[in-house]
Amino acid sequence: MTLVVSVRVPDGIVIGADSLSTTYSDLKFKSNIETTCPKCSKKIMLKDLPGPPIRIPVANFPTAQKLFPIKKDFGVGFYGMSVINGITIYNHIRSNNEKWKDFTEVSKLAEALGEYFQKEVKKQFKDIEKASESFHPLGFQLVGFDEESKPWGRTVMVSIGKEVKTKTDDRIGCNIGGEKYVVTKLWELRKEMGKGAIYESFSLQDAVEYIDFLIGTTAKFQKFVNMMPTVGEPVDIAVVTRYSGFKWVKCKKYTKILEKNEEKGGYNEDKNL
Repeated sequence: MTLVVSVRVPDGIVIGADSLSTTYSDLKFKSNIETTCPKCSKKIMLKDLPGPPIRIPVANFPTAQKLFPIKKDFGVGFYGMSVINGITIYNHIRSNNEKWKDFTEVSKLAEALGEYFQKEVKKQFKDIEKASESFHPLGFQLVGFDEESKPWGRTVMVSIGKEVKTKTDDRIGCNIGGEKYVVTKLWELRKEMGKGAIYESFSLQDAVEYIDFLIGTTAKFQKFVNMMPTVGEPVDIAVVTRYSGFKWVKCKKYTKILEKNEEKGGYNEDKNL
C-alpha cells in the first residue's frame, strides 16, 4: 500500500515515502450451498459454486522506489500499485519525462500525471467501470512551487480510479496518503491530549525528522502485529524549496548510483549524493 507524507513549513516542503512493495494474489475457492427450490420447495445442494476471489498479500520486496523528482522543481510520491501493466512506477516516470518537461504549475502537472496514470490503470483493470466509487488502486502526492503558490508551496493529492479525484492543500501543515491507520491514530491521541504538531514553527530539518517518525512508526507497528506489512523502511525523503528545487535528504544507495550526475529529465546532479 505504501505511506506517503508531505509537510509544508515556512521554509519549504518535505516529502517522504517508504520502500516496501507488496505482491498480492487472488485466492479462489468453491463452496457448497444448501438452498430451497423455488418451484417444489425441496431442499437442494448447489455444489462447487465459485466464490468471489479474495485478494491477499503473498510477498514483500523492501527496495521499491516510490518517491521521484520531476524536472528540478517538483517531487512526487506514489502509493497503491507499484507495477502497472508490467511496468514499475519508476519506469513510467523516467520514460515519460518529456511529457511533463514544460509544466510550471503544480496543479497542471498533477492533472497531466493523473490523466496519464488513469489511462494506464484502465488498461490493467478493463472492468474498472464496474468497481465501487471507493476503488482507487493508485494515488500520489505532488509537491512544488509556482508563481501563485505561497512561500511554503503546495501539495496536490490525486486518487485514481474510475475518476481522477484531486485535492490541493497550500496551508502550512501535513498530508498523508496510502496506509493512514497508524498516523491517524497518533493524530487522534494528539487531539485527546490537547497537543498538536506546531508546523508553523518547524524548520526543514524538523519536517524531515517528523516524516521519518511517522513512516518509521507505521513500519515498526506493522512489523510486530499479526499482518503482512505494507509499509517498510528504508524511508526516502526529499526537500523542495522555491530557491533550490528538489534535493534528496535520504535515499537508497542504488538511487544515489542511478541518479548521481544525471541531469537528463531533471534528475538531481547533487555532488553530495
